[in-house]
Amino acid sequence: MGELTIVVNGTSQRELPAERVTVRLRVAADGPERDPVVNQVRALHAETTAQVEQLHDSGAVSWWSSDQLRAWGDRPWSNDGAQLPLVHHAAVEVLVRFVDFTALGQWLTETAAVDAIAVAGLHWELEEATTEELTAQVQTAAVHDAVARATRYAAALGHEQVEAVEITEPSDLSQPRMMAMSVRDTGGSGGGAAIELRPEDVTVRASVTARFRVLV
Repeated sequence: MGELTIVVNGTSQRELPAERVTVRLRVAADGPERDPVVNQVRALHAETTAQVEQLHDSGAVSWWSSDQLRAWGDRPWSNDGAQLPLVHHAAVEVLVRFVDFTALGQWLTETAAVDAIAVAGLHWELEEATTEELTAQVQTAAVHDAVARATRYAAALGHEQVEAVEITEPSDLSQPRMMAMSVRDTGGSGGGAAIELRPEDVTVRASVTARFRVLV
């Protein structure tokens, strides 16, 4: 009788409430003339980053960055196939990482009222230390899950012990992604409208494929 091997997958996951959130903000405008469009976006960008810098100084924001303002023009087409006059566009994106969700809600309430500013997404995250600790826990649990599965299969075949000979981790592990904006207007259409945040739970997963030798 040849050597008997068992190959199983082991998995584990845990969820924790988000500890921080990265907001992707887009400032954009368009119009028939380039300079007014660029100046509008530049002014709104300066105002927005000044607010963000104040929030950073207060501790509500832990990090932020901004890309370069982009300006371009195109000539759209009408429904009947006629080319319309040139339209100029300008846009710039800002990333802001909040650790104070109350401050974030207040900031979004003001930001959402500006027509040329759009919140493109929210990325709910754990702090690096929490992620590292949780990852170690689920990786260990995934290996234990694989051992338990292999042991059960061996027992079904009349054997009591298994010995691990190979453990691999998949290369296509889930990566963090930018979530759709998870906010809503709870105050009606008046100027006192408030934004209610719905933070996402963050899931940390681990998966392994393990090969075991059955000890006979």
